[in-house]
Amino acid sequence: MNKLDDTLDEIIYLAREYGLVLRGVFCVNEDDNVPEIAEGVHASTLILFGNAGSSFWECFSGSREVADGQADPLNRWSQRVGADQGQSADQDQSRNYWGLGAGFSGFTLR
Repeated sequence: MNKLDDTLDEIIYLAREYGLVLRGVFCVNEDDNVPEIAEGVHASTLILFGNAGSSFWECFSGSREVADGQADPLNRWSQRVGADQGQSADQDQSRNYWGLGAGFSGFTLR
């Protein structure tokens, strides 16, 4: 195994904790219209997660975002989980950036 394989294995392992599975990994560039990670910082890789079976629903339905009764629980859960996974996987704070948000329509149409 190489470092990339180890990183992907770690990401897959962390995703399972939230009932998610890896759906795809894509190399991206500025022309793909993926939002900046931070001002002037562009993503080089986009990792997509999704659900499979009931494991996601079990994790999400018991979450604090559902329990608090506030608007948009799935959006808030997704933002928290993305941040949690990023902090868990990013040992040196320079290798990985994690972000969630809207604005991917240009990318998805390509």
